Amino acid sequence: MPDRQSLRLIFLTHASDDAEQWPFYEAFRSVGFDVRVFCRNMSLRYSRRLRLITVVWPKLVWSGFSLANKAASHLCADSIVTAHDHILLLTFKITRCFRPRLRCTPHKLVLHGFIYSQPRSRWLRPVKKVYYRLLFKNTDLVICHSKHEIKPISQLVTMNETRVAAVHFGIGQGRIIGDWWQAYQKTRQDKNLERRKTVIISAGRSSRDYQTLCKAMELLGDGFHCDVVCDNLESMPPHLEGPNVAVHRSVYGNAYTSMIIESDIVVIPLSEREISAGQMVLLHALASGKPIVITDTPTSGEYVQESRFLRLVPPGDHEAIADAVRMISDQIPLSFEDRHEIRKLFENQFSDTAHGMGVLGVYRSSLW
Repeated sequence: MPDRQSLRLIFLTHASDDAEQWPFYEAFRSVGFDVRVFCRNMSLRYSRRLRLITVVWPKLVWSGFSLANKAASHLCADSIVTAHDHILLLTFKITRCFRPRLRCTPHKLVLHGFIYSQPRSRWLRPVKKVYYRLLFKNTDLVICHSKHEIKPISQLVTMNETRVAAVHFGIGQGRIIGDWWQAYQKTRQDKNLERRKTVIISAGRSSRDYQTLCKAMELLGDGFHCDVVCDNLESMPPHLEGPNVAVHRSVYGNAYTSMIIESDIVVIPLSEREISAGQMVLLHALASGKPIVITDTPTSGEYVQESRFLRLVPPGDHEAIADAVRMISDQIPLSFEDRHEIRKLFENQFSDTAHGMGVLGVYRSSLW
């Protein structure tokens, strides 16, 4: 293992302008590592894929080169450079090609948080595979969020060059959820005790089966209301809105987490079984102490086990969703002890700090 005094951990991320202060990076600093974070807040919002290709991706590439140039000046021997998306990894590798000093400075490259999904078009599939195989050449480690993904990703890499490892996803709870939890610990009482309807929230733009959710809402009837947060028109066509289903297409950040806090139950209907999906909403729900109904997939089964307030339902089964929602609704309002039990799962396994320590463990086993 390298000397911690000489080993420098360099991170590039498009998540936030203040990412350097996140507990994820503090987890590395807390055990003595020199950590440098190069960050920028870049929005990934788009309603159609054409906008992603013509607007969002070019912005990410431009920002990637800017961050890569800044990070390059901090590179030293034995550095580990971690990119939090594939565009940042690509722009750093291109920058390295034009900086002779970088090519001569020993360092390792990591892509953290990679999800490989097959394009819908069969003509694009071989192109995407070639792109990732070239990207992963001379990349030391790829970190995904599910053991289920290791095998398909391993087919894209040269195994004697690149390791593939899984670390469960983790998030920072954010100010809105943090403030709510502190207030709830003092009162130990839900604010919406007099609510007449059970309020459900579902969110996410990819790999969602909102058609099945809407069928479940038809079975549940007037005593239930569902808010769906989704700005992807292809995932949530307008005709799926109904008497007890409302679609919100422009809700982000604090407004989105506030809706989770105000809900009674979080439902995550997944359509994809081969790739990671739904973890972000799942973890926000756990951090908010909310009961959850989620489709049983290889990935979701890695993250949570079924209990009274964490229900795993078969894919495409609207009756199972409706039954699970009714069962949980009969127990609302939850006691403080019940909410604390849900919240504890987040704190112990999926917080930003826990995530950082998990990644550090993979660095130790794969890179040193």
